[in-house]
Amino acid sequence: MLSFSPWAEVALKSLYWRSSFVHGLLSSRSRPRKYGTTLSDASTIDFARVQEALDTLGASRTGLMVVHSSSVALAPTGLTAKNICHRLLDYLGPQGTLAMPAIPLYRDEPTGPERLSDVICSKRLTYDVRRSPPWTGALPKALMSTQGAVRSRHPLNTMVATGPKAVAMMANNIDGHCPLPCGPHSSWKYCADNDAAIVCLGVDSAHSLTMIHVAEDCWSQEWPVANWYRERLFHVKDGDFETNLTVLERRPRWAINYAERTLQKDLLRLGIIQFREVGGIRIEVCSSAKLIDYLCSKRASAYPYWLPFWDKGSK
Repeated sequence: MLSFSPWAEVALKSLYWRSSFVHGLLSSRSRPRKYGTTLSDASTIDFARVQEALDTLGASRTGLMVVHSSSVALAPTGLTAKNICHRLLDYLGPQGTLAMPAIPLYRDEPTGPERLSDVICSKRLTYDVRRSPPWTGALPKALMSTQGAVRSRHPLNTMVATGPKAVAMMANNIDGHCPLPCGPHSSWKYCADNDAAIVCLGVDSAHSLTMIHVAEDCWSQEWPVANWYRERLFHVKDGDFETNLTVLERRPRWAINYAERTLQKDLLRLGIIQFREVGGIRIEVCSSAKLIDYLCSKRASAYPYWLPFWDKGSK
């Protein structure tokens, strides 16, 4: 229903995020959307079938995968998160690189409508590259403990990866003045430049395309909307390495204008996203290069954000 009209989606999101009562009511009754069989069906799906679907969808074509996942949706395979990471690495082979979002959980980070406030911008949060737990699921946490895994030092939209490209992917993530989480030196831009396959295993791609922000962050001077970013303060620790860091973050208010269902519908229609279902587990694969090319072609309208006329072209 939401994909039918982006304006309806934006209107509902605005009500959700700007009303503490509505946000609390809906949050207490909702759960993140996952595609998978129930836990009572555990151990009924051979993971080899998932690998076959990935092959059919061309996930290993470039030898680089960015995987968004739900361990709950994958539970019917009977594998632990670490087992699944190893199976994915085996699938890619020794020349392949596996990456996942490993975004840190910050205790002081506001939730709900409070996220729209800039109060958090005056607080310096600590990000420990090796110890800060990710909120993005059990698989990224398991991948972090894999031998040779490298995690980005950027405290926002953080990634973890292992494989031949992992070190280069993370090498320069906090270079430059106020580095952007998906900016020119980011792991996300590296993956887009190398046409990584974005793979969704049991999660909805509408919620999981962090890669879209490359089209904003790497061409921020050309982005048509003013006041898109705000500054955030962090203390970054990585073993003996420590630094105070100021980064830019997209203002959370703009997430209200993100018509994710319309974007997903368009990407499916154009074949940029393709999918299969294996025993109730939905598997989606998206070419990052094609995604960024498509978003850049529509940058002048701020797509996939639906904005009132007074915001468009205001920069």
